[in-house]
Amino acid sequence: MTDASDGDSLPHELDVTAYVGPYTFPDIRRRRWPAAIYVATALGCVALWASHRSGDHVLVNSGFLSVAIGFAVLAAYHLGTSWPLATAVA
Repeated sequence: MTDASDGDSLPHELDVTAYVGPYTFPDIRRRRWPAAIYVATALGCVALWASHRSGDHVLVNSGFLSVAIGFAVLAAYHLGTSWPLATAVA
């Protein structure tokens, strides 16, 4: 055994001597883009379901309505969590 293998060492990410400043968290407003994508997908699913619900179609069924509701709920969650709650105090 060598002296270099004795003891534990911290990973490079946890080295306090390499401190470069405070960590800035990503902006929560970036959740609005996925919300818009979920809304567009939900509207597409509803449009497909509405245009094909009267016939006996194999590829479009009532599952499209369920998926549209799920995407709408997910979009509402993302939109609700994308608004800042408080402004930064200097």
